[in-house]
Amino acid sequence: MTKRALVCLLAIVLVFGSSAAAMMVDIPLEILTTKSDLIITGKVTAAAVPAQFERAVPDYPKPVRAWYTEYNVTVDRVIKTAEGVKVKKGDKIVVVSQSAPPRQPGLIMVDGPSYANLKRDAAYVLILHKLPGNEGYYLRPYFKCFRPNRKQDVDPIVKAAQVDKWAWGEAANGLQFALVTTRSWAQLGRQVVRRRVGGRWVKMPPSVHVQSVMALRNVSKKPITVSVYPGDRFLSLGAVNDAGKRVDVDFYAYLQAKKPAPFDPAGNTLKVQPGKITFISSYGKGEYGIGFNLAAPAGKWKLTATYAAKRKGAGLWIGTVSSAPVDFEVRAARKR
Repeated sequence: MTKRALVCLLAIVLVFGSSAAAMMVDIPLEILTTKSDLIITGKVTAAAVPAQFERAVPDYPKPVRAWYTEYNVTVDRVIKTAEGVKVKKGDKIVVVSQSAPPRQPGLIMVDGPSYANLKRDAAYVLILHKLPGNEGYYLRPYFKCFRPNRKQDVDPIVKAAQVDKWAWGEAANGLQFALVTTRSWAQLGRQVVRRRVGGRWVKMPPSVHVQSVMALRNVSKKPITVSVYPGDRFLSLGAVNDAGKRVDVDFYAYLQAKKPAPFDPAGNTLKVQPGKITFISSYGKGEYGIGFNLAAPAGKWKLTATYAAKRKGAGLWIGTVSSAPVDFEVRAARKR
C-alpha cells in the first residue's frame, strides 16, 4: 500500500467514524415542533445558487460562515405558528438552509448534516425557525425538518405539534408534567441478557427499550425555576398492567458507581417562562428526549412518569407533578 493510499484510508475511517456518531442522534418530533416558529406544507417555486457567506442563524451566539441556499416557498397549509409569526395559506416566504460545499478534486464527501437540497416545483412539509433580524425563515440541516408532502410524513409532524393533546397531568404550583412515547409499542428480543452483579453473572429479565419525551409546562403567569440535579433523583416512572402488576424504572442506577458533582445552580436548574415548555431527562436537560429500558412481560401497560423536587433554594420550585397515564404495549418476542 502506497503512502498516499494509506493516508486516504485513514481519512475515510476518521470521517466516517465521526459521521456515524453524529447520525446516531435522533431528536423526537415533539421537541423539534415545540421549538419551531413555523410549520407549513408548501411548494418550492425558486431555488437560488448556493453561496458562501456569514449570517446569523437561530441558537448561535455569533454569525455562522457556511454555504447557504435561499428558496422561495408558497405556503399551502399552516400547521403551527409561534407567537408573533403571521403566515397564512397562499403567502410566499423565503426559506434559507445550509448547503453542502461544492465538490473539490480529491475531497471525499460523506454524510454529515442532512442538507435539504429542496427541489424546485416539489412540495414539502417544513419545520422552520425565524431568522434573527430577518423576514425569512431558517431550515435546519436535519432530515426530520424537511420531508416530502406526503400523508405518512405530514401526519406524525401534525400529531407531534398538538401539544395540548400530550399526556399532561394535573398542575401543581403552576407546573404541569407530560410523558410522550415516540412509539406505542415495542417488541421483546429473543436474546438472553446477563450482567455481572456482586461478582457473579445474573440473568436479567426481558426488557424493551422505550424512547420518550418528558416535558414541564409553566401554566402560571410567572417564571418558574426547577432543579434538575441528578443527585436528587427527581425523575421516576412506573408501569402498571390490567392485573395490577407494577414495574418501576430506575433512572439513577449509574449513581451507584459514579457520585454526582455538587449541586450547581447555574448547571442544575432550568427556568421555564410562563406558557412555555422545557424538556428534561434523568441527567438534566432533555434536548434529545430520554430512553429507558422497561423490564416488563408482554402485555398492555400504562406508563406514568413523575417529577419530584424537594431541594430548597432561592426561588426553586418545590412539589410533585405526574403525567397522565400513557398506553404502551409490550409485544412478545418473535418465535424462532
